[in-house]
Amino acid sequence: MTDSDDYLSEDGKRKMNEQPWGHIFNRSKKVPRTPDKSKSSRIKDDAQDELKEMMKEMLQENKKKAKETEEMKMMMKEIKELRQENNDYKQQME
Repeated sequence: MTDSDDYLSEDGKRKMNEQPWGHIFNRSKKVPRTPDKSKSSRIKDDAQDELKEMMKEMLQENKKKAKETEEMKMMMKEIKELRQENNDYKQQME
């Protein structure tokens, strides 16, 4: 008996397939893989990132404007109080 006789069965198939555990090696396992991002999805992601950045900048600007508005209100209140004090002082002087 030669090496090829040990390797092949009578019908020319490998002997390993005749063994009960031989079916394990018939197919490789299918490994799920994530699909590559297509060009359109990358463009969409870039557009979304750009929109997020724009929204972030707008929120910062709105916060800044709100803070400035609050400061202006405080100044107007202070000016009103000073005018009232000035009017009171004028009335006392008369």
